[in-house]
Amino acid sequence: MLMRMSRGLVRENKRATKRDAYYVGKGDDWGEAQFEEQPESDAIIDDIEAMFAAQGVTREQLRFVADTHGGSVAGELMIVDRHPKTGEEIVIDCTRMGTGSYTIRRSSSTCGSRRRRSSSSASRRTASSTG
Repeated sequence: MLMRMSRGLVRENKRATKRDAYYVGKGDDWGEAQFEEQPESDAIIDDIEAMFAAQGVTREQLRFVADTHGGSVAGELMIVDRHPKTGEEIVIDCTRMGTGSYTIRRSSSTCGSRRRRSSSSASRRTASSTG
């Protein structure tokens, strides 16, 4: 059924996330092939992807794409990104995000990371270099 769904997506030039495929496969139209949990549909999509990868076909060509929001990060991490229009470097300290997170753009090829210096290690470095 997921291969049929992929064929329909290709014909209609549409895309679906793994989550979309799970919800479509959870519907009553799929009878006994209906999914109870998302890991079931994810595993089948991964198997289809692996089968077609041997022929040089990517998951994106099968019209199954990653979630559109990209990814989110939080914690002791410094993100180095570039403004999409100006190219200016932007440094985001994820420890200052509160209860939120920084969303990485899906198309970001300029994003990287830096090791965050803790205040105690910076103090030790300053003390040892002045002593």
